[in-house]
Amino acid sequence: MPRAQRKLGNQTKMDSKEKDFIRNILIILEKDDNPDKIQSETFDAIKKSGLGVGKGFKLLYNIILNSNAGPRFGQYVAEVGKDSIIKKLKGVL
Repeated sequence: MPRAQRKLGNQTKMDSKEKDFIRNILIILEKDDNPDKIQSETFDAIKKSGLGVGKGFKLLYNIILNSNAGPRFGQYVAEVGKDSIIKKLKGVL
């Protein structure tokens, strides 16, 4: 299935690089509560993954919001709570 046609949400199909990135985001979320740190560390995780900023955030928002874009990730996590975000991310691994 071409990447542009992948299903969203809990049906997202990911390659190993994308799964590793999501695992790193889970580590970030489980250790930190500060929205600015979460945002900064998410950028770092995207860069380290080699996905590219646009693709990394798009993947996160596809899983979390069933959308290609969304609000600032760190702030969104603080507003909705980490538990629901963690549950959605774990659900696609």
